[in-house]
Amino acid sequence: MQGWVFHAHYLSWLDEAMVDLWRQRIGPYSRFSAEGFEYVVAEASLRYLSGARFEQEVEIELGFESMSTTALSSNHAIRGPDGILVEARIRYVCIGSAGQAPGQR
Repeated sequence: MQGWVFHAHYLSWLDEAMVDLWRQRIGPYSRFSAEGFEYVVAEASLRYLSGARFEQEVEIELGFESMSTTALSSNHAIRGPDGILVEARIRYVCIGSAGQAPGQR
């Protein structure tokens, strides 16, 4: 171990934070998926500015860039005590169990 957080963990943290934000703003994700729809990652871009140390507390900032019935884009920042560690943009697309977008049943 090098004492630094593995770079792929940042994306997991962002995913967990996004699920929490969804729950707070929209409601349980299970209610959405029960209707046969899912938001899946279509694109993720992360810019690493610095690294987090093991056991270091970080703060995750989330913001919706745009949202429609078929796509959602979000901007993120992961902050450590000395500033931004990672900047990210994630684009999700909404798909149905048969590959259709909402409203195309």
